[in-house]
Amino acid sequence: MSYDVGLQPTAQKYFVLALHAAKEAGDKPLGSYILSSMSRQMIHLGRPDDALELIHLAQYGSRDCATARTQAMLYAMEARAYANMGQPSKCKRAVRMAEDTFADAGLEGEPEPDWIRFFSEAELNGENSHSYRDLAYVAGRSPTYASLAEPLMERAVELFEKDPDHQRSYALNLIGLATVHLLKREPEQSVVLAEKALGVARSIRSERVNTRLRKTVDHAARGFGDVAESSGSPTGSPSSSPRPPKRSDPLPGPRGPARTPAAPDVPYCPTRLPRRKDTRTPTRPVRVPRPVPAARPAPYGRRVRRYLPVTRVFTVT
Repeated sequence: MSYDVGLQPTAQKYFVLALHAAKEAGDKPLGSYILSSMSRQMIHLGRPDDALELIHLAQYGSRDCATARTQAMLYAMEARAYANMGQPSKCKRAVRMAEDTFADAGLEGEPEPDWIRFFSEAELNGENSHSYRDLAYVAGRSPTYASLAEPLMERAVELFEKDPDHQRSYALNLIGLATVHLLKREPEQSVVLAEKALGVARSIRSERVNTRLRKTVDHAARGFGDVAESSGSPTGSPSSSPRPPKRSDPLPGPRGPARTPAAPDVPYCPTRLPRRKDTRTPTRPVRVPRPVPAARPAPYGRRVRRYLPVTRVFTVT
């Protein structure tokens, strides 16, 4: 919850506490899920190296007890980390491993823990499509990787639309599909998806959704400014906002008819009153001693590096 509303240091403290609790309970699969959540947080904060280390810790710690669905989730998060690191071959290999492992989920009739039931086919397609989308950004907005992400993202959106219990994931994948269309130079479809995601975002409380929606709108406005202006009308017609005034336009006055400049070549300038000279004696400003600042906490990045060795208790047998 803290992670979703933007309280990242607080969320990380809870993650570490939960990891220690899973260690004390001897629940290694649950510990791997907590580490995957920490990895997702690092990807959100632009720390793919730390995310990959956390995922490898999760895979090593649950290597002999995780179900096929849990392993597929870990492979999908590994692909996200490799994509943000700009390693396409390893990312594609992890995507294939996630798909193949997910196909074996539930075949042997093994019981699934409650916390992994969220990882459905929609989640798998969403994670893999985001991996290809991130690869497209790292590769300089490559349309090739965007084309790989589009069918997976469309499948995820189709499945999440029918699921009323995962509206946040539905909004995130709508935004992801909008960014894919921006990468493919299709701003009109991106605007439609962004408006739909905005409607879903109004019904939930998620800082992640709001942040990604703002970034997507900013990218669309910078790359396709004319389309962004016309998106306010549902029919795509040009905006009806008034145009900026020109010098040749008549200037309205406070009373009576509009006033125009005396000559068309001379810009109109209203008469200004002369400023009154200040005859007061200047006083010397009083210097107030500045308080001694309190010791600042370590930056968030340093706290992340300090927490990473703590997570290694998960791998101790």
